[in-house]
Amino acid sequence: MTTTSQESFWDRLAVRTRPGGAAANVENPRTIMRIATGAAWAASANALSTAVVFFWFDEPAAGWITVAVTFAYLSAWVGYAATGSSVSLTGITVAASIIDIVAIHWLLGGYAHSGNYLAWGSPKC
Repeated sequence: MTTTSQESFWDRLAVRTRPGGAAANVENPRTIMRIATGAAWAASANALSTAVVFFWFDEPAAGWITVAVTFAYLSAWVGYAATGSSVSLTGITVAASIIDIVAIHWLLGGYAHSGNYLAWGSPKC
């Protein structure tokens, strides 16, 4: 990439940060739908497996919260599939994840008793 003196810093930055490879196809609606579908199902499977662990270790309140989060993820995906609006998909998913993380962290007794669920759950957002 050759730069000229007429190019501004912002022009050079835009060229360097332009997505390449698979990320360049993100404007394709089918690709976006596939990514959203895969993310929704993967997040739901992860949440359900976490709920099973909570029920296994006799923490039903945490388990039911995680089951509710699974339904929130799936309902957000259904809303996205029906409307095509990624704003509601993102908003519902992030809000459900944050509520899940904070509520379970609090329910299990904070850092010492929750296995630091707050730090483990933060990358979900």
